[in-house]
Amino acid sequence: MAPKVRSMTTNPISTNSKGKPPVAGPLWLRVALSLFVAYHLLVVVLMPSGGSLEARALGPALVPYANTLGMNNTWVFFSPGPSPNIYLEYDLENGEMEALESAPRVFPVHKSGRLYSERYFRSLYIMRYFTLDPAKFERFLAPWLCRQHPEAGALTVRPVFEQVPGIEKAWSGESFSEMLERIDFERRRFTCGAAAPGPGGEE
Repeated sequence: MAPKVRSMTTNPISTNSKGKPPVAGPLWLRVALSLFVAYHLLVVVLMPSGGSLEARALGPALVPYANTLGMNNTWVFFSPGPSPNIYLEYDLENGEMEALESAPRVFPVHKSGRLYSERYFRSLYIMRYFTLDPAKFERFLAPWLCRQHPEAGALTVRPVFEQVPGIEKAWSGESFSEMLERIDFERRRFTCGAAAPGPGGEE
C-alpha cells in the first residue's frame, strides 16, 4: 500500500489568529528605532577616532551618550596635531669667531626636485633624538658637523622647530609654508676638535 501523502500549502507570510499578517509596531516606533540604531552605529564608528574632524564637529551630540556607555575612549587613530619638524641652523666660524659664510647652513638638507627622500625623513627623526638630549648633541652631532666642515674652527648651532598646521587649518586654503609656526631655540657654540661618529656621511 502506497503511503498517504499529506498535502501542505506553503504560506510565505505568517498570520495571526485572525488571519492577518502580524504588525511590527506603529510607524513612529519603527522610525524611532531605526534612527536610534543609526545614531548608535555613528557613535561606534566615530568615538574611537575622537580627534577626527567629524567626531569633533558632532561631539556635543555624541559625547554624552558615549560617556554613559563608556565608549568615549582615548584612542586616537588620526593625527590632528602633527609632530613638528626639527632641524638645525648653524654658522661656520674661524678661530677668531668670525663667520665664514654670510648665511647659515641647514641640516638636514632637503634637496630640491625630490618629493620624497627616505634619508631626509630619517635625518629629521634623528634630530629629535639629539636636540632633546644636549649631552648626546655635544658628544656626537656637533663633532660630526665639524668633521663635515674641516675649514671651520667652531660652530654656532640653533635648533629650530617648525610646527606643522593641523588638518583644519591646512584646509583653509592658505599657503602651507606661511602656516608653519617657527620656534627658534637658544644658540650654542661648539669648538671643533676631534671628530666623533655621527649620523652618517653626506648624501
